Amino acid sequence: MPFPVLLSVNDWHKKMSGSSSDNNIVELLKNIYEAKTIYTQFDKLTELLNFLENNKLEGAIYTELNTSILAVIGHIINEDDEVKIREKVTAREKIKKFDPYYMPWIRPEPGDLSNDLFALFQSVKQQSDADIKSTFATFFKKLKSSKNLLKLGGRNKSEDDFWAYRQESDIEEAHYNLEELEQFRVIPYQGKLLKLTNIENGENKRLTFEYASTKHLTLKAFDDFFKRSQDYPKRGIYTIHINGSMFVGPSLAPQRTSIFFNPKAILHPSFSDSYARIPLFMAGQIEIEQGEAGLLDSGSGHYLPDYEQTQLANLFFKVIGIISNRTKLTFFRLIDQERVFDADFNCTELEALIKDFCLINKIDPRIVTLDYLGTAAPSLYTHYKMQAQINNELVLWQKESFVFFSTLSVQTLKLNQEIEKFSKYGQYTNPEYTCDLLLNIQKAIDEWNRYHQQSKITSKRQSAVNNLEKRVQQQLIYYTTKLLLRNLSEEPMPEPQQKWVKQFLKGKMDIAKAAQEIAAFKNKEISFHKSWPNETPELAEGSISNRLTTVASGRPFFSANSIQKSNPIISAIFELIIKSEQASLKALKKINASLAKVLIESEKPTKQIFLG
Repeated sequence: MPFPVLLSVNDWHKKMSGSSSDNNIVELLKNIYEAKTIYTQFDKLTELLNFLENNKLEGAIYTELNTSILAVIGHIINEDDEVKIREKVTAREKIKKFDPYYMPWIRPEPGDLSNDLFALFQSVKQQSDADIKSTFATFFKKLKSSKNLLKLGGRNKSEDDFWAYRQESDIEEAHYNLEELEQFRVIPYQGKLLKLTNIENGENKRLTFEYASTKHLTLKAFDDFFKRSQDYPKRGIYTIHINGSMFVGPSLAPQRTSIFFNPKAILHPSFSDSYARIPLFMAGQIEIEQGEAGLLDSGSGHYLPDYEQTQLANLFFKVIGIISNRTKLTFFRLIDQERVFDADFNCTELEALIKDFCLINKIDPRIVTLDYLGTAAPSLYTHYKMQAQINNELVLWQKESFVFFSTLSVQTLKLNQEIEKFSKYGQYTNPEYTCDLLLNIQKAIDEWNRYHQQSKITSKRQSAVNNLEKRVQQQLIYYTTKLLLRNLSEEPMPEPQQKWVKQFLKGKMDIAKAAQEIAAFKNKEISFHKSWPNETPELAEGSISNRLTTVASGRPFFSANSIQKSNPIISAIFELIIKSEQASLKALKKINASLAKVLIESEKPTKQIFLG
């Protein structure tokens, strides 16, 4: 993606050639480029933004400058909405005198204490400055005492014990101050990790961003047990500070130092919070390519993060969007009901499910196949199958849609983006979010088809788009059905239907298995249509919606003595599931339209639907 660029001092002079150059703007630009930390630079960007807006400077040149400043600030705080950017800028302006290291981006939550500094300020903003400072001092004192923040030697060891066991105490370690740390800072933005950078020098200097990368880093470790050096190319170490700052840099074990070239060891404490002096939230190893974290673990020998601390960190990483379905994370083996760090294994969350299953049940992983899971662990089978479909969609789309010497249209680029987002962040366990991502793909498909129909430009990707659309519709049926049945699960229904609904919601079946189960019900002559004895088994188009309309019109769903009759909505859903098997794309879209309409109605207050 193109990054915003703040113009240089000389750029401004050139744009203002032939007219008087605004010296105030020149000085404000210089202040931005002279700033040594992100905190100062952010404040100087804000000063220039306020100057432009307070003086109501008009003209294309000023508008362009204003827009670029907002874009740069937005990238720093991971925000695109202009209104929210301004709100967060205001938050920094108000809070910085009480905490100079506060930045209006997402902060990690240690779990046992709140780390929401903005909410704290909102609760005391009417008080005097002295009282607010006192409140903030108490806040930070409590924060430092959090049991979930990292401690040298691990949560259950004292720092003195840790240093006592260190054999390389004579080797000096590198420590970076507030300004020196900035060279290692990375910034999360839209699921990628970026670095602030300057193009050119002097008064030609321009502020912009680039993707973070560890391709030039090597983690130079030393195995204390086997007494041997070990290198991990394209890997660095990272730390997360409690204010949300993230730093990525090289690592050099004390045993790998050199008097002439690398006299100081570089370890996780080198990148610790040396300015606010609050314990780290997380530390570990990381691999980044083009801004995307391929590996992000909690492998720190200094802080030894445990399972709970790692889970808190992973939650934070998900919130800021830098963990995806293909990111390799730390694996903790379950041993005697306790999660123990596995130093030799990093894996994706999906791979961890299978690894856990094999270890807990003492099964040879070589015999575990989808067919095996289908029999031995139906819920895991469905979870793995559905999540794998999500994870693999991008690769499948790229394979099917590849065309030699093809220029991608705007519509194709948009479609690629939506598929990538779905494949990276879609979650089987979060059907609402996954449905939204699928609908975004469908919208991009519709725009793609509309463009080619209106322009009458044929595309070699048409077949791939059709295949994609069918897969999207098939997955929408599953997740929409899950949401719908969840909404209806407490409604009266006979035991066979109730059992089926519970099994489906527990993940014991996918759509194919669900259709088989429904067919088995029919073979046992369980009626799905007792409420409508004259209706044919094959649903007429829109009949499920008609049923819902009938119920919502005021007639009760069940009479007092009809509790054992099949729930007509569930029955209709069953029929749609059966119809979805081997259905054409057109039929799948009609089925989804019916399910979506019922889902909307089912989310209304129950009385509106069932009691009239």
